[in-house]
Amino acid sequence: MKKPRIILCRIVLYLLPGLLFAQNADTMFTGEYYLQGVMEVASGFRFNADSTFDFYFSYGAMDRVGKGTFERRGDSLILQSASKPERDFILKTEKKTDDPTVIIQVTDPNAMVLSHVLCALETPDSVFEAQSDREGYVVFDKTPVKTIFLMHEFWPDRPSVFPIADAGSNYFLFTIDPRIVEVDFNGAVLHLAGNTLEGPHPLLKAGRAYRFTKQ
Repeated sequence: MKKPRIILCRIVLYLLPGLLFAQNADTMFTGEYYLQGVMEVASGFRFNADSTFDFYFSYGAMDRVGKGTFERRGDSLILQSASKPERDFILKTEKKTDDPTVIIQVTDPNAMVLSHVLCALETPDSVFEAQSDREGYVVFDKTPVKTIFLMHEFWPDRPSVFPIADAGSNYFLFTIDPRIVEVDFNGAVLHLAGNTLEGPHPLLKAGRAYRFTKQ
């Protein structure tokens, strides 16, 4: 009656080193990795044991963050993040006024970012472009408004497009969505080699492999 237990113990002892090695192999890459070889840019990842990651990027006045989950497949880490809202700006107010201009106002708790909004105004006949002033205002001559395009210089991933149903509206109040700073990771792949990760950077030149070293 004791032989099965003896055999089971021997099997467990035989497999245990391999199981421990597999566990270590899956967890030893977790930690913080910092971008190497790019002047004036601070950027990196933190990979956590619960298969989540955090990302940061800082260059001059531009700061970006990101987070999500990852899956390990061999020597590759496949990153995913939650989908962002459809637009980086939120239209809060649209109305007709007696003002002889078209006014686009952008507000945000951080007044330092208000002067960096790029705006394009599409009319039935033309497109006009301008940049916001220090208080977040863009002013055009009065004209029927078909579409408004907004994009921020600090976070220029994509334009936010707003079709305007009432062409007679001439005052538009927008706020900046707080998630504009978040970086999307849609299946990005980093390759693991020792204490180094190599692969694309979501905010730097495409087509180049960047190196992140574990600290």
